Amino acid sequence: MPPPAPPAKGSSSSRVSSSGDRHEGAARVPTPAVPFRLIAISDRHLGEPDFPMLSGLGAALLFRDKDMSPEERRRRAEVLSESCRESGVPLLIHGDVDLARMLGALGVPLPSSALPQAQDDLLVGRSCHNQDELNEAASAGLDYATLSPVLASPGKGSGMGWEAFARLAQSSSLPLFALGGLGPDHLSEARRHGAWGVAGIRAFYSPSRR
Repeated sequence: MPPPAPPAKGSSSSRVSSSGDRHEGAARVPTPAVPFRLIAISDRHLGEPDFPMLSGLGAALLFRDKDMSPEERRRRAEVLSESCRESGVPLLIHGDVDLARMLGALGVPLPSSALPQAQDDLLVGRSCHNQDELNEAASAGLDYATLSPVLASPGKGSGMGWEAFARLAQSSSLPLFALGGLGPDHLSEARRHGAWGVAGIRAFYSPSRR
């Protein structure tokens, strides 16, 4: 059976709440075609994603696991895609437009090294770390970006901190997901500093697997 068509950009089926305080002076976050405020990034070394938890949070799952062969990655993506469909969790496929379309995924986040290019049928994001990368993503007409690292996280250093994040958010027209040492519990604080949402890895797994 072919995978179902991905939801249209800006679908009204979003479970995202429009409520939330803003940090004084932070960016006025535009209303984007991004129907979630949380992104859980996969890490197969931490085990299987907790799909009931992700569904309850209204989070999307980003399949990233880059240290796999193309065939292994395709098979793994197919398994996650089926679980996402069964649990109603939006699926994002890191850096592979063709695989995302094949599986009926909602979108494709691109690495900062990739040429940013918008797609009519997919939500396209970009991993950004500075003003220049944010400007490139916005100029290319992308739908959102992650901005990292915000707080200290393994292998990423101490992080830019919330004030630096807020300054970059203020200058960007894109909806931004704060990334780096963050999880669902940081969503309110992230939104006060101009973020659209939060992305993370370890915080979306049970404590025993972190």
